[in-house]
Amino acid sequence: MGDKFHRWRALGVYQLKMWIARLALLAVGVAFEVAARLNRALRDEISVWAEGFVFSLGVLPHGPSIAIKKTGRGVRCFGKGLPNPNVAILFKNIDGALLVFLGRIGTPVAAAQRRFIVHGPIAESSQVARTLAIVQSFLFPRIVVDKTYRRPPRLGASGLPIKAAIYLALVPGLILRAVR
Repeated sequence: MGDKFHRWRALGVYQLKMWIARLALLAVGVAFEVAARLNRALRDEISVWAEGFVFSLGVLPHGPSIAIKKTGRGVRCFGKGLPNPNVAILFKNIDGALLVFLGRIGTPVAAAQRRFIVHGPIAESSQVARTLAIVQSFLFPRIVVDKTYRRPPRLGASGLPIKAAIYLALVPGLILRAVR
């Protein structure tokens, strides 16, 4: 009886972790879309991407994923990964992904600890990493960004209204993407 309970409990914890990861990925997608419209530094990084450039961010083996695609008017987030992205960043497991998604460790530390795999050209992967750092600086509180990055992107006073716009867009954006 006890062994069966522990299996069900472990399954419940795993499902909760997957749900949190999916929510975190959708939040990154919403923040990416809003910041790409409002932040000049992010627009400059994205401007060098080819039209139709796609990168995906996900969790292996069968975890949640999102895809960000450059369109004529900026970027668009898809709640599920798209086939054949130009760059794919795949976390090896849910625990490693949650450390980054919850701001416990930064992307550079996760890379050094080999918690994810990157598929795609190095130059494009570096561009994606820079854009994700900018988006994370808007999404996380300053104290978390300072803890997780050695040299975090600086927002300045102009970044506060953008951060507020992202926070205001999160709830409706998450609801819309969750039902898609």
